[in-house]
Order: sequence, then structure tokens, then C-alpha cells
Amino acid sequence: APGVARDVWRNTHARRLLVMIFIEHTGSGASMVVAPFLLQYVVGLPGRIGEVFIFYVGSSLLSLVLWVPLSRRIGKKNAWIVGLFTGMTGYLMLFFVGEGDLRWMQAVVTMTGACSACGTVLGSSILADVIDADELETGERKEGAYYSAYTFRYKASSGVMAMVTGFVLAWVGYEQGASTQSETVRLAIRSLNGLVPLGFMAVGTLILLRFTLTEAMHAEIRERLEARRSAEGVDA
Repeated sequence: APGVARDVWRNTHARRLLVMIFIEHTGSGASMVVAPFLLQYVVGLPGRIGEVFIFYVGSSLLSLVLWVPLSRRIGKKNAWIVGLFTGMTGYLMLFFVGEGDLRWMQAVVTMTGACSACGTVLGSSILADVIDADELETGERKEGAYYSAYTFRYKASSGVMAMVTGFVLAWVGYEQGASTQSETVRLAIRSLNGLVPLGFMAVGTLILLRFTLTEAMHAEIRERLEARRSAEGVDA
């Protein structure tokens, strides 16, 4: 409903979180779209994409055991910032990848995969905290609206970057089906894989730094919610 959507957007915590998620995934979406072009025309190993992708998936799964304990030690926001800097380092390295650099690619995607897992896990956890804060303020539980907005931004960011990537490659003269590409096209491919995600993640980090819902605040919110529910149960 429009009223529920307005409530989601009016929530300062939700607005910053959802905008940050959209920006982060718009940047990383560019890299995912252009990665096959990078392996073919820059690294020169089009048949080895599986050997790269397995490192991305593996680091995404294995790093989950790192992010949750780290978030408990230093806070969710701070742990997410660590993940973002890990990803930004990886994307910067990705820009400098050269011909035959299979091991370099594997090292890079290990970092970007860990960053992706960090954002997915901690972003979802922080969103749950935001939902609690909204319930305390409005008296309504709106999980469906919040998670719909969250999922929409994930999907929309991928679509936006797929479209932008197509326009950029066409603009710089990408020749479909060609065995080689011009240096301008190769530079564009490297930039879309490395510098674009790096830039988007830097902006996302600045937005996340302004996120103010801390663990201590959330603990207080939970206490007040439990007290309200207990009072409502007594009244009933």
C-alpha cells in the first residue's frame, strides 16, 4: 500500500540502508556483467571462467564464518565497513589485471566474494533491526514491505548496470564476436570491472558511515517493544 511504502521511505534508518544497498549492488553488478568480457579480451583465458568463479563462490560461503563473529565484536556497521574496504581493495586490483593473470583474478574475486557475502548477511541483519525501530515508532510490523523494498533494490541494481554496461561498450566500439578488441574497449572493460564498483562502494561507505542505529540503541528498542507487548497482553 502507498501509505506503508511512505512509512518505509520516511524512516531515516531504512532510507539510508536501502540507498546504500542499491548503490553497492549497482557497482558490483557491473563487474558481474562484464567479467566474461574481462577474461576473454583482457586476461585472454575465456575457457577458465569456472576456475575463477569457484573462488568467488567459495570465498562467499567460507567468509560467512568470519563476518558474524566480527560483527558481534566490533558492531554490524563497522564489520560491514571492513567488508566494503576488502571489496574496494579487490576491485582496485581488478583494474590492473593483465594477460594470463589467472591467479591474480582468483585472489581478487576471493576478496570481492567475501565483500558480497558480508553485505548480504549484515545488510539483512541490520534491516531486521530497522524493522524493530519502525515498529516501535509506528506500532505496526511491516516486514513484508521492508523486505520487498530490499529485494527490489537488489534486482533493480543488476538491471540498471546491465543496461549501462551495454551502452558503454557500444559507445566505445565493442565489436561483438570479434577475437580481439581495441585498447579503448579493453580499458572500458577493465574500468567497468574495477573502477566503477570501487567508486560505487566508496559512495556506499560514506552513506553507511552516517547510519546511526547502533546495537545499544537496538537493544533498548527491543526492551521497549517487549514491555509494550507485555502491557498489551495484560490489557487484553
